[in-house]
Formats: sequence, structure tokens, C-alpha cells
Amino acid sequence: MSSYVGVRVLTADSVDRLRSEATGGHADRVWEANLEDLASKFELKFVETEYSLNLGQGLLLPSSGTPNRVLDAENAKRMLAALPSLTPADATDERLWVTLALGAYREYTVARWPKGPSSTGNHVVNHVFASTARGRERDHAIARLWWSGHYVQRHAPDQIESTLRAFFLNSQLSVDLLGRPNLATVGPVARVCLKLFRKYYIDLDHPFDRDSFQAFFKGMDLMAGRTAVGALSDRHIEELLEPRFREHLGLGTSPH
Repeated sequence: MSSYVGVRVLTADSVDRLRSEATGGHADRVWEANLEDLASKFELKFVETEYSLNLGQGLLLPSSGTPNRVLDAENAKRMLAALPSLTPADATDERLWVTLALGAYREYTVARWPKGPSSTGNHVVNHVFASTARGRERDHAIARLWWSGHYVQRHAPDQIESTLRAFFLNSQLSVDLLGRPNLATVGPVARVCLKLFRKYYIDLDHPFDRDSFQAFFKGMDLMAGRTAVGALSDRHIEELLEPRFREHLGLGTSPH
């Protein structure tokens, strides 16, 4: 079902006002109130935008028996559908993500990222605000879903669902990949890495091991330091990476 509405976002000054509350010892005020109440309490202002949100694309809430990684993969796909005309340039707009996290998707935000009894300020800053690329891609409750979905859609458009399942298999996977922009932004490297993750972790159901995975990426760093990876074809990159990936998985170097 499609139900598109225009999005009014908080002004930059209003976002800063909320951030000041969150970092100034009053994070509970931001986390526990809905956006309408926050707007009234802090005299927040909104501005019209050209963003269009499909309210028919709701996000799945955490439920017993369903791992968050499974929900994250599905919700990333849903966020792409909810914001179909959003561009990567638009998606750097912190105002949008703060407004959605506290507004249309507040129920999801607080359910997916329940805060503990301490460090409330850091918790709210991480999951509500998104002033940096790292924050948008890794921590923000809503932005991380869109950015992950966008990354997978860009580099594995024909197998989005299975690739998203691989991408969200373990948080270390996306952290190690996206944390290396010199590699993650190189098309052939991104496409081959996602293909390997999908093949071995989803299709072949090989267990994820953090130590071996990090060792694989350290080896990639060394390879990138002595090879112009951006000039290589997908096939050449795959011939270089798959034996290394298999070796760190304990499967030997030959896929045949």
C-alpha cells in the first residue's frame, strides 16, 4: 500500500536545541517524549521539504524469536521503499533523520534500541542524531537502514534480499567494510565482497567468525596498498579475494 506524504523536518536550530538537551544531562526529555510534545516544550520549528515518505512502508518491530539482524535486513529494504526518491546527497541531511527517528518511526526507534539505566546521553546521541557519515551509516536508528539498503542496492541490485541478509549477519561485517572507504567505495571491490558474503554466509551457511573476518580485511588493506584495485575488473578482484576469503574461513584456497 502506498500513502505518500510530504515531510516537514525540524530546522537545523531545532535539531541543535534537542542535541543540547541530550548532551546536557537531559537526554531522557528527548528520548521519552514524542515529537509533537517536544515541539511544544522546546518551541521547535519545522520547514517544508521536497522529501516524500511512503507511510505505507512501516518498519517491523523487534519480536521474540526473530533475530534483530533478520529484522534489520527486511527494514532496510522497507526504508528504501519508504523514501524512493531520496538521493545520497539528500540522505546526508541530519534534519530528516532526527525528524523521522523522533516522529514517524519513533515507536521503532525506542523498540529497536532500548536504552539501559546509564549513559542515556550517549545512547540518544548515537541513535537519534546523525551529524557524521559514521553515525548515519552505523548508529542512527533510521539512517543506517537506508544507507545499508542503498549500498546493497547499488552494488548487488539483482540479489538485494539475500545480500542484505548477509550484510546484517553480524555488525562487524558492515563496520569492517564501510569503515574502509578506500575499499568500500571501489565498485569492483564492493560487488565482489558482497558476493562472497552472500555466497558463503547465506547460500553455503558458513558460520561467521569475527577473528577470521577481521584477518581477511587486514589482508585486503595490504593488497590495496600495493595494487590499484580500482583499475581491476570484477573477475580479477574475485580471483584475488575469494582464495583469501576461503582460507580465513578454513576452507582451503580453491572453490573447486
